[in-house]
Amino acid sequence: MKKPETFNLFFSEAESKEKSAWLSGKTVKDVALYLSTALSAPDVALKMSRWAGSQFNTLSNDVTKAMDGDFALGLRGGDQYISPSLHRLFEGHTIPESLEAARAVLPDASDAEIAWEAFKALASDMSSVSGLPMATFTKEGYAEIVSKLETLGLSESYVRDFVTYTGVELLAAVVPAIGFLFLWKKKDRESFSQLIGAMGVSAIVSANPLLAIVTIVALAAAFNKDKSGFKTILPALSKGSILSSIVLLSSHIIAGPAWVGIVIGIILVILLRKKI
Repeated sequence: MKKPETFNLFFSEAESKEKSAWLSGKTVKDVALYLSTALSAPDVALKMSRWAGSQFNTLSNDVTKAMDGDFALGLRGGDQYISPSLHRLFEGHTIPESLEAARAVLPDASDAEIAWEAFKALASDMSSVSGLPMATFTKEGYAEIVSKLETLGLSESYVRDFVTYTGVELLAAVVPAIGFLFLWKKKDRESFSQLIGAMGVSAIVSANPLLAIVTIVALAAAFNKDKSGFKTILPALSKGSILSSIVLLSSHIIAGPAWVGIVIGIILVILLRKKI
């Protein structure tokens, strides 16, 4: 007996298949890989952060001044000197501290109003090149961390970048996070593993702590799911890392606007990935 043809209110059967193909694991992986890698290219990320800062890092009120603490009083010399690019690491710029600052200057505000004012202040600072810290450090503790990591060849600027995040870095982490969730649901282990490898490289090159966390969580999930260990996913991890490296290297060595190198890198990946 012939199976009755199903009726789709919005798509014909052929259109439904085409739509499904566009939402395949491979397509989602490619979009997440290319977009997040492009946002992770240092030149691209810096230019976007500068633009975002000029547009959105404009808020100045009692809450932002309370978050800045002693730094709001002005630059100090000698041992008390704190660089403007570092002051957020030492005081007032984590979520709990911003809520405390808002509550201190708005004693009559509701919890919702305090949360909103803290969010606005954090969002404004996150849009800047300096971004927000992952945690609050003491000046001495941060100097000690930098000193130890410099012996491993890491610069102070790289360490600072890795313990802070910007709006651009948040976006670069959210995109693959959505991709990982989709690929996990689709049970596409190959694409999932490739995206892990690609995002691992991007997280290291861009010193993006949020992307590093997303990648580590995805890697742990893949390892926990595959009882045979890394042997079965290692080829896909390697392929993904190579694809991301090609795009990032192209954006770095090709002269001209950063997007030119990104586009050329993506074209190279499309041409070479079947041979990798």
